Amino acid sequence: MSSHVRILTLKFCTCELKNLTYALEKCGESYEIVGDRIRLTDCVIEKLGTSYFIRTEDYRTSVIQKFKQINSTVADVESKLRELKIEEQKALAEQARINMEMFKVRQIKKEQDQLEYDRRKLELEKQDFVMAKRWPSKLKPKRWAIRSKKQSRTAK
Repeated sequence: MSSHVRILTLKFCTCELKNLTYALEKCGESYEIVGDRIRLTDCVIEKLGTSYFIRTEDYRTSVIQKFKQINSTVADVESKLRELKIEEQKALAEQARINMEMFKVRQIKKEQDQLEYDRRKLELEKQDFVMAKRWPSKLKPKRWAIRSKKQSRTAK
């Protein structure tokens, strides 16, 4: 006569230990972490690869109910974390948009300052040009007169 033992393996919907332990605490479960296992009062949560799961023999309803309660809490936690991550990404995108707008404003201000500098420089150059035109006109008659006298002496 052989005895058949049926083992049910129930996989949790998280790969994060911190989410699983948070759910255990929220469900009021006392636990102890030993290596890759989490020992509860009436069952053990094991880790295989990146997944956590419970094995139960003969489909014990108490363990199945505990799994459903813990897994439901884990799903809620993971859902809230996803929502928070989305909100964080939205906030980062908004901050990036604001930074881009501020950059554009600084660029426009810089261009305005450069235009004002160029306008002022042209104004000063214009004033210098006008002043340069005035000086020679005052000096030209004297120079012309001096040259005329020299030329008239050499012509004689």
